Amino acid sequence: MKSNAYQLLLWYVISLIFLGGLILGTIIVSSDFVWGDTVFIVLACAIFFMGIITLTVRAAYKKTLRQEAQQEIPAPQQPAPASESPKKEPTPAPAPELESAPRKSEPKPSPVKAPLEDRYSPRVLAIARYIVRIQRCVISDLQAEFGISRMDVLEALKPLEHAGVISMKGTKRLVIPNDEEALEKYLNAYEMPSMMEIYAPGQVDMPRLDPMFADVARYVVTKQEGSTSRLQRVFEIGYNRAGKLSDQLEAAGIVGPNKGPMGRDVLIQDLDQLEHLLADLGAK
Repeated sequence: MKSNAYQLLLWYVISLIFLGGLILGTIIVSSDFVWGDTVFIVLACAIFFMGIITLTVRAAYKKTLRQEAQQEIPAPQQPAPASESPKKEPTPAPAPELESAPRKSEPKPSPVKAPLEDRYSPRVLAIARYIVRIQRCVISDLQAEFGISRMDVLEALKPLEHAGVISMKGTKRLVIPNDEEALEKYLNAYEMPSMMEIYAPGQVDMPRLDPMFADVARYVVTKQEGSTSRLQRVFEIGYNRAGKLSDQLEAAGIVGPNKGPMGRDVLIQDLDQLEHLLADLGAK
């Protein structure tokens, strides 16, 4: 900040000191601090002059600062003459491609797959479109909607699980596609094996259930635990037989898939529902 501004501030401070001394002297001179007309007139004049000095010094101070700021702004540089500007070198044109250059190989067309009606049964497609439309997959709802047994529903859902249309999350089945267009993409992307490959006779033999199937099912639902090792200990059977019973329970929809040391999730929570299922399977 320049000296002119400092001089204005110094002058303002001196004026305030002078007027403040005038006010203080007036108060002291007055006898016994008695406030008369003369004292009031002196004080009013002093305050009036202090206000005028304040406004005057403030305006002069701002004007001085503005002038100093304008002096400090550097003058704009003039542009260099056009003759001194550097000349741009012309960019060389790209060389034309040789006709003999090899072209990129065009992608081969994907093989045309058979229509969905030829690859999936009408029941599977009907159930798939229904669960995608309502965005929910509940076995009891599908039984009531299509008038089929629980086993038929589970068999129809297996191809949809393999195709990724349905995903198991705990005991719930989540529907992945949001609309029929996405459903067709899932079904077309999945290489559908034959029904004999899905339901291989040696995998889970549901028509010939184990004689202990009903008792084991009731125990699993009551205890809400589907561990194969627990079945071995409770029913005193070998590992192979306990494993086959667990596979049959999974195929019937009573327990979920094997999770290793965590065992299997029990999908049925109540015995009445289990008894209806056992009646459909013909198990006693």
